[in-house]
Amino acid sequence: MKHNNKKNLETALINPLLVDYDIAVLQKLAKTLSKTKLLNTTAGRTVRVAICGSFMTKFLLEILPLFFLHRGFKPTFYASEYGTFQQDIVNKNSPLMDFSPDLVVVFPTHHDLRFKPPENASASIFDKNLEQEFEFWIGLLKNISSPIIFFTFDPPPTQPLGDVDGLRTGGFLKYIRSLNCLLSEKSPKHIHFIDTERLCSVVGLGNWHDQRLFHLAKQPMSMDALPATANSIAASAAALLGTARKVLVLDLDNTLWGGVIGDDGIEGIAIGPETSEGEAFVTFQKYIKKLTTRGVILAICSKNDKTTALQPFKEHSGMVLKEGDFAVFVANYNDKASNIREIASRLNVGLDSIVFADDSKVECELTKKNIPEVWTVELHGDPSGFPQLIDHFIPFPVGNLTQEDFTRAGTYKDLIQVSSQLDSTTDIDAFLNDLQSVAIIESVRDDTIDRISQLLAKTNQFKLNPTLFSKSELRDKAEDVLAIRLRDRLQDYGIVTVAIYETQKKLDALNILNWVMSCRVFSRRLEYLVREQLGQIALQRGLGKLQLEYLPSGKNNLLAGLLPELGFKRSEIQNYFTSELEARQTLPQHYIKLKE
Repeated sequence: MKHNNKKNLETALINPLLVDYDIAVLQKLAKTLSKTKLLNTTAGRTVRVAICGSFMTKFLLEILPLFFLHRGFKPTFYASEYGTFQQDIVNKNSPLMDFSPDLVVVFPTHHDLRFKPPENASASIFDKNLEQEFEFWIGLLKNISSPIIFFTFDPPPTQPLGDVDGLRTGGFLKYIRSLNCLLSEKSPKHIHFIDTERLCSVVGLGNWHDQRLFHLAKQPMSMDALPATANSIAASAAALLGTARKVLVLDLDNTLWGGVIGDDGIEGIAIGPETSEGEAFVTFQKYIKKLTTRGVILAICSKNDKTTALQPFKEHSGMVLKEGDFAVFVANYNDKASNIREIASRLNVGLDSIVFADDSKVECELTKKNIPEVWTVELHGDPSGFPQLIDHFIPFPVGNLTQEDFTRAGTYKDLIQVSSQLDSTTDIDAFLNDLQSVAIIESVRDDTIDRISQLLAKTNQFKLNPTLFSKSELRDKAEDVLAIRLRDRLQDYGIVTVAIYETQKKLDALNILNWVMSCRVFSRRLEYLVREQLGQIALQRGLGKLQLEYLPSGKNNLLAGLLPELGFKRSEIQNYFTSELEARQTLPQHYIKLKE
């Protein structure tokens, strides 16, 4: 029985629709998790999460580990005692501050609002109270330096002004909506918001509130609302801390259009406004197209002849998506698991970065079995529901979007072109020189700090260790941050590598606290330029060596072979490597021009 429970748990954790599990099933799975060593033995990123709710969070915390593990985290939780979350945040010596969280979830409810205006309030009184409310909550949140997930205030179960309560001055719902908008627009960038009103609409307002449970256990939302709530928290954590998925791999027949292109031909497939089915597929393609604007990379994996598979993209007027929207287009008769592995390899991403969507139940089940790291979604039923089938479990959560996110999809297409040419060329030096690459040193500024923070959080393959820095820490260490933007004749790739360091006079070393580089610029020899710059910084500070700590994570193994090439040798201290600057090691020519 224990074996079956553990097997059920492991199966659930690779299912993207974990959010659809019944709360009673989730509680049983959570109990199994607490009795096994799965959380300790599973690979994942450790994270310390504080839950600061104004209600009893016991039931939420019971299932929350499942959703964090589901997103690639190994979490440790702290929860404020009931009724104490504001004191916890304000008191610098509180258990919350001693916990030193990587992430703080602040979850108030409409019961916590302090300056609610009367129903007959004038516009001036309404605005005055709104400003006071805003100042109170912003003042409270400014005490937290860690990234924050903030649940906006929920709509009340009853509305004093009836149907116009959310529209007229004096309405409690309008007050809540106005405050939520003000907080979202004017809050510091380290605060990420969950739109609680939208969450209520997903589960249904009647299913969200449970007044009986509130009076019995001081939990305002129903038990049935907890799975969606836990999923939203874990998804937001993934967006902020860098484990969000970023590649959508799609089938073609009965996925992007109705019918089978190989059998029905270009005239026989359903795509376009002529039929309701064709219009539904157009809507789905528009949904997919919009995903690319926030950095989601698209790929095709279809069992088809490639020439035939490309025909609709080139010839059918109803198509929204074009061949150029896909970073990789694989159409052949190999099994899809192998093709998805090939797609991951060509994009230089992990399988745990991929979501695969297909209408075939057989293909979906085979993919789940062979590559469980991939989240597989079966597109069943009417195509008008396909966007919701994907969007429902929040596979691509949004944190603070950067300019690099908006250009990522196009960047990957160029990078595949570069990689393909690198693989086929016999003169790599000539090819790299022809790219006319330019590296630009960027400072820590308001317009760069989001990307610098994001890169440190999201990078996995080229990353020395798990050390992270909050935005306030990055600002404080601005003089000890090396951030580099890369451009070439193809495009501007944005900030793609960051190193954080400190001077250790006693050790005569520039200690590199962490160094990350985007997988998009592997094979460009940018690491050699960074090594040169770090060496120069050390010499300018009168130091004789570089030092770093390399902790293998299972995803950053390429560094084990690269560090010796960069002149680093193991030191006497475990996991530490040093490079003596006097030992003038000649690094390979990188053909990258430096511009400060």
